[in-house]
Amino acid sequence: MKDLLDELAARPHTEQFARSLAAGSVILWVRTENANQRASALSILAAEGGSNVHLAASSAEPA
Repeated sequence: MKDLLDELAARPHTEQFARSLAAGSVILWVRTENANQRASALSILAAEGGSNVHLAASSAEPA
């Protein structure tokens, strides 16, 4: 996952994003359609070393 994030740039804050990434932290949002996709996203993030992962329901879907 870090290889993928290394290729990304957060505009218009590219330098701030690069500093956060170098420090080992970045905020990442994942949009899912249902509970199965949420579980899969959590599993992938955890397997890739994600920490401090939170779920937030949108107004369009139940938690």
